[in-house]
Amino acid sequence: MKTRNIIAFAVLSALSINVAAETNFIVKPLDKNAAGIDIGGGFKRISIDDAREAKEVLKSLVDSGLYQSIELDTKVSTPEINKQFAYRLAQKNGISGQSTQALDDPFFPQQPYLLSSEYYINGTNLQRAAEFLDDKFEDGGETVRVLVVDGSFYPNNELPYVEGHSFAQRDDGLISRPSFYALEPAGACSVEHGTGVASVYGAIRNNGSLIAGAAPNIELVAAEALVCDSGTIGDVVRSMYWGMGETINDETISNPVDIINLSLGIELDTCSPSFQSALDLAQQRGVQVFASAGNDGVDSKTNSPSNCDNIIVTGSIRVNDDTVADFSNFGDKVDVYAQGEEILGLDGNEGTVAVWQGTSFSTPLAGSTGALLKSYFSDVTPEQAEWFIKNGVRTLSSAPMCDSMSCDKGQLDALSSSQRAYEYFIDNTTSIKPVLRAGEDCLSTYVGLNFAKQARLCELYEVSFESGIDRDALVFELHSTPVQGGESTTVLKTSEVSIITDEIDLVNFNYHYSVCFNGECAESPLEFYIDKTTPQECP
Repeated sequence: MKTRNIIAFAVLSALSINVAAETNFIVKPLDKNAAGIDIGGGFKRISIDDAREAKEVLKSLVDSGLYQSIELDTKVSTPEINKQFAYRLAQKNGISGQSTQALDDPFFPQQPYLLSSEYYINGTNLQRAAEFLDDKFEDGGETVRVLVVDGSFYPNNELPYVEGHSFAQRDDGLISRPSFYALEPAGACSVEHGTGVASVYGAIRNNGSLIAGAAPNIELVAAEALVCDSGTIGDVVRSMYWGMGETINDETISNPVDIINLSLGIELDTCSPSFQSALDLAQQRGVQVFASAGNDGVDSKTNSPSNCDNIIVTGSIRVNDDTVADFSNFGDKVDVYAQGEEILGLDGNEGTVAVWQGTSFSTPLAGSTGALLKSYFSDVTPEQAEWFIKNGVRTLSSAPMCDSMSCDKGQLDALSSSQRAYEYFIDNTTSIKPVLRAGEDCLSTYVGLNFAKQARLCELYEVSFESGIDRDALVFELHSTPVQGGESTTVLKTSEVSIITDEIDLVNFNYHYSVCFNGECAESPLEFYIDKTTPQECP
């Protein structure tokens, strides 16, 4: 009970909210059949019509002992952004050089952030990554479903959606409807935010019209959780669970999504329990989740969901300059940066190209990199995708001195991330392989491993590590976990990228490794390619 009190009051006090009358709360009842609107993960939204202040109502809910978790269903909004019309850019010369003619969309040359970093300082190499992977895989990539949780979606011939639903709660009490398109006419709200974000991902490529989406093989799915750029935590969480295949309000998606985009947030010192629950499920189900850092120019630890776990957070850098934009949130919670100024996208008017600004529009560039990885490496996990993205980055001009693992943060580089994934999954550079190959003569000769120990060649394995970080003073920790289950133990530590050891038992143990720098190790351990072919038995 004490823990529930701390969580509930921390969320409320951080918001400095003092309200009376009807208030919505998100609760996780001990009784699964308790009343309330289901938002997924065992959480429900309940409405309390009470003249007392919200803090008093919250305390009474905690004291009831009926709930595992209680939080205010707080307002969520899209970050403050700037949108202008693209005619301002139309007179600009495109960036000359590699890939500018790769696609025939007329505004493609004005999307240099998709192009090569060799020709444009903020190039994400997304086009080069797509070309690299397409060249490596004859059959091309698989289709990837990207769910954009947002609001102000409008029909557009350049922006096809395969599926969608509305979970936005409206003033008239409507909480679910089959169409995700906005009921408000274009221009009635400040901007058509969801349309803009979705178009960075999935505008039709190479059709000779307007702009190009950031990556191929993307199927767009839309969930309206906001009305005029504003909604609640509960509606965002409901949308996430629906996208992952849960039945919400009797609605079930046809096929769960692979990527979720959250270009939205709330000022909150602590991650919402319902947010974190949805993110944990996404991690378990192999769904990558990308969120914007926020546009307040402050540490992103005060913004949720960017201060949650199991999420990839994107900040913004300036146009024509690889320094962090003044508006962009920053800090340890930001995983990667990408251009967030002069990003071309669509809006609520057919045939119009708009210029967008904000971390909301940096995020789809990172998410499109995740989509590329999922398209060509279908088994990639969210942890692996995060690793490839974070450790494929280029150093920012404004980067601090590197004295911890957090220095792997930098500017998005989709090509580098894709190359690392290819090396990992296809070239098997990160591997455990027997020194003697199957069919080779098994030598009984002892060889010196070091001055104190000898072993036979047929008992030796080569362990090769891939750090993804070009930095001195790295240490690799090799860990083993019993096949039958049990605690993980550290087998050895080394600063060498490849070692020979006799401490490998592939029959009884599984192996993974961590990369450490100055005593700090990356949170997510990495897997090996395991070559289980064995030489003849040692005599």
